Amino acid sequence: MSGNGIIKIESPNDDLTFKLNNNVGKNINITNLNIVIQRISTINDGTLPVELSSFDAFVISSESVGLNWTVQSESNGNFYRIYRHDVNDFNTSVLLDDTVPAQNLSQTHTYSFVDNNIAEVQKYLFYWLEFVELDNTSQVYGPAMVLFENGEEDVAEVVNVEGIRSAYPNPFNPNVTISYYLSSPKSAIFEIYNLKGQLVKVLTSGVKNEGNHKVSWNGKDSFENSVASGLYLIKPVNLSDKTTRKIMLSK
Repeated sequence: MSGNGIIKIESPNDDLTFKLNNNVGKNINITNLNIVIQRISTINDGTLPVELSSFDAFVISSESVGLNWTVQSESNGNFYRIYRHDVNDFNTSVLLDDTVPAQNLSQTHTYSFVDNNIAEVQKYLFYWLEFVELDNTSQVYGPAMVLFENGEEDVAEVVNVEGIRSAYPNPFNPNVTISYYLSSPKSAIFEIYNLKGQLVKVLTSGVKNEGNHKVSWNGKDSFENSVASGLYLIKPVNLSDKTTRKIMLSK
């Protein structure tokens, strides 16, 4: 190989050993070689690091917003990070300076955080929560949204985002409950996919009014066959927030 080159190696391990083999007996002239090592996360024990059951935002004053989130259990957690934006776009959101240490408890625990750095009142504010593990892998939840009316704190109110709130228990066997919010009357539709991208099951709730609702999945496919253990994705089809949720079936 001669000239400029890039070798990209993906590994789930912190330590990586590699070598270049000369199989044809010719000299290898490498100049300006860039080696990119990209760490990827793996699931190795069937246990998800955090089970988040709620994430809510509320107005405290014209200059501050409170956040609460409840977890059913945690493991291997390092800390939580908070992101904020005035539009529903996580990719361009702003990371707040403070972090919240993870407690890594096996029982239900509620965290609280106050954002006191709102320089200028916006009509809407969106917040995302990132759980960072000890190995620096992470998962993002949200958004939670608040609405400021006319910039006055006494008439400010929380606006719920239509979408999935939580899926619990997680891991599950064989039933999992999907909690979701509707902003208007409709029949919510959820699609369950395996990690091969194959559609496993379609769940419909029937017409429900605005508000919080639940629908359950019994771990069976469209033919009423029990599915195998592993990761599955819940995709909301006709809700405003299209964020998918990961769930683990552990038999």
